[in-house]
Order: sequence, then structure tokens, then C-alpha cells
Amino acid sequence: MKSILKSFIFIVFMAFGLNAATHNFTPYNWQYRLVLVNLTSEPNSVRVIRQIKAKRTQLIERKLLVFVLMGDKVSVYPEGKLENTLTHKAISARLNDNKVLLIGLDGQDKHNYQNLILADVFRDIDTMPMRMAELN
Repeated sequence: MKSILKSFIFIVFMAFGLNAATHNFTPYNWQYRLVLVNLTSEPNSVRVIRQIKAKRTQLIERKLLVFVLMGDKVSVYPEGKLENTLTHKAISARLNDNKVLLIGLDGQDKHNYQNLILADVFRDIDTMPMRMAELN
């Protein structure tokens, strides 16, 4: 009986832990699509940041925020810079082992990518039903 109770308590704590990792993103639901990018071990991080900045208009058109992890810092494009350890932890937890993750307006994970190629992200977004509705 004790082992069943311990198992139940463990499952409840795990569920709350997983919920906490996604809860941090809730304020963005239905307002923004998100791309989470881990550039911590990326040798071409400067090139990737330039690519993101150059696509500012396309990001805004698609209601897209790009959160970039570099070391212990978090940068947000196109809105500006955010430095928050909790957010860094939340992004790392949500990325898990992925390098790039696209999250839809509904807050659900949509696509994983090996590298950030915004043309691919834009193409995937533009085929989503909600984006198609925005365009009509």
C-alpha cells in the first residue's frame, strides 16, 4: 500500500513539473507563435542572429516571437531582449534535446528542426489552418 501511495505522489509531482514547464508559455497562447532556438553550442550564432533580425517584418506578419538561448542569456526577437533565469529554464525544459522548436498559437509543439532556417519555419507556418485563415 505504501509503494502505491509513493508511486501516486511521484506521478502527481511529475505532472505538476511538466505543467510548470509549459505554464510559463501560457501568456503567449493565441497571441504569438513561438520559435525556441538553442544556439549555446552553435558556431554560427552571429549569422543566425543576423538572419533573424533581417526577417523582422516577416516575423511580425506571422505573429512570431523567436526566443534564442545563448549561454545563460535569453534574447527575444523582434520584441527586444529578455534576461530571466526562470524563462531560460522554461525554454530549456520545453526544448528538451531539440535545437529549434516551433510552437503554434494554440501553445502546442508543431515542428522540430535541426537548424534555424526561417524560410522553412515560414513555410510550415503558412500551411497551418490558422495562418491560412489570417491571410483570407
